[in-house]
Amino acid sequence: MAFVFRFAKLLAHRRHQLRQAQVALARAIEQAAQTEKLFLETEKTLENYRIRWQERSREGLSLGEHRAFEHYIAFLEQQLLRLKAARETARRHVQEKQRLLLETDREVKKLERLEEVDHEKFRRHQKKREQKRLDELVVRADGDTPTRDTLP
Repeated sequence: MAFVFRFAKLLAHRRHQLRQAQVALARAIEQAAQTEKLFLETEKTLENYRIRWQERSREGLSLGEHRAFEHYIAFLEQQLLRLKAARETARRHVQEKQRLLLETDREVKKLERLEEVDHEKFRRHQKKREQKRLDELVVRADGDTPTRDTLP
């Protein structure tokens, strides 16, 4: 008789959930990295345009150019605020995915430990059954063979 873990399907399901949680975390980390990269690029662009605007202002700007710089810098500032919020959201999302991964990993480990314990119990039970069977065979064998005392 082979060992069959009583919660094998649940363990398989939890392992599947663990793999899904790992993939979800990897995606969340990638998304957070992309958001961070875009934030840093926008921040650098804003700083470059501010410097350029100051340099151009010293040289003298037309009203149209001045307004264009103002509008574009205001747009970049708004974009930066949106990206900052998106960055924080992405970070929270990563933290949530990490929490879910750890929780799922704990569940898998609990079930794996339970499987080990059950398997060890099964092996001990099998060993006892085998020993009992061998003892019965020895008793039967002793009963079938004549002893010296009963020989003529």
